[in-house]
Amino acid sequence: MIRQLLGSNLAIVGGGRTCKAFLEFLADDVFAGQRPEILGVADINQDADGIRHARSLGIPTFGDYTDLFRLDRLDTLLELTNSHAIIETLRDAKPPALRLIDHFEARAIRDFLMVGKVKIESCRELESVKRHPEHLADFLSRVMDRFATIIERRNRRSREIEIELVGKERTLYQIIEGSTIPTFVINQNHILTHWNRALEKLTSLPASQQIGTDRQYAPFYDSPRPTMADVILGQTEENEIRRLYGNTWRKSALIEGAYEAEGFFPHLGNGGRWCWFTAAPIKSPDGRIVGAIETLWDKTEDKRAEEERERHTAELSALVSIHSALNAPGGLDERIRAALAELKQLVGADGICLFLLGDDGRYHLKHGLGLSEDACHLLPIADTASAVHQAAEIGRFTMLEELPEGCFDEIRLLEDERLHSLA
Repeated sequence: MIRQLLGSNLAIVGGGRTCKAFLEFLADDVFAGQRPEILGVADINQDADGIRHARSLGIPTFGDYTDLFRLDRLDTLLELTNSHAIIETLRDAKPPALRLIDHFEARAIRDFLMVGKVKIESCRELESVKRHPEHLADFLSRVMDRFATIIERRNRRSREIEIELVGKERTLYQIIEGSTIPTFVINQNHILTHWNRALEKLTSLPASQQIGTDRQYAPFYDSPRPTMADVILGQTEENEIRRLYGNTWRKSALIEGAYEAEGFFPHLGNGGRWCWFTAAPIKSPDGRIVGAIETLWDKTEDKRAEEERERHTAELSALVSIHSALNAPGGLDERIRAALAELKQLVGADGICLFLLGDDGRYHLKHGLGLSEDACHLLPIADTASAVHQAAEIGRFTMLEELPEGCFDEIRLLEDERLHSLA
């Protein structure tokens, strides 16, 4: 990376104090003959320290970093903004052949160049000390002090970075933990690092039981298998994703590298829950995938409402068809059979028998459809002990998988036609 910088045709994104310090440092005589050629500096703030210093050196300045891409002979872009968002933007926007050095790498390069500067200056000074051996101790002390200054600066910056990372990690934890959207995060080893309260509530599994394990699958599946976050982290082939999720998954239209899917999880809540879930990669500054985050939305009520709308629409359609059949031209029996056919399709029955109340207080079979043409004729009259009579007296839809005592005709019908239930 050092050799790539020295002797390169360089442009800088970020014209603040760091840029000014870098320009001043590279202007030192020790780098004569090997310093990079600075073709331009870009910053939205045209009054920034580095921008003003670049102008004083005759270096072109720009308010839009994309203007740098049009510079002739440009081969290296140095990012000194200290912004992760800008790093990602530059990585996506720059021409493929353009080399990008971000501010993380720039710090390491500066430390390396400072060590190189001390070595060159010390070698020059050593030539003078050779003629005055009595000054050797002072010379060695100064050299050690110079290196100590570099080490102290590096350690101080490392400590600042550590404190910054701890603060960002705490902020990230609070954001995820406080979210009302069930969320979990896994690291590059597929180990859970976050399991927020909303997910605790959805799954009934506490974070203390999950974090530090690879059991992110536990609330959703009976046996170990990849979650969508694991799929993202493992960069699983699409054929394998299709095997795991069928046709319910798709690539996210909003987040690059993210996937979405919908599924029913029978172990969640009371009677299972429908969930829509999205998983996205977590990337390091150099673009490597180092983790994944997965969020879930409970869509059960929406799903039930959708199913209810579909059922209601089907019922309305069937009722219109039944009404049309009953009012169509033709004989009464023909119209009733057409209406029964529509009703049979609506309720998904194998057969339908229509009983009408007679003057004797019993229900008499008038029409039969489906199953076998003779099935309903096994029960021509439904007396007061029959399930048909009892359901009529109740006055509402009744599903019978076990018949009351005394319903001998219905029992015979069930046995002969191998029916599972009567309604």
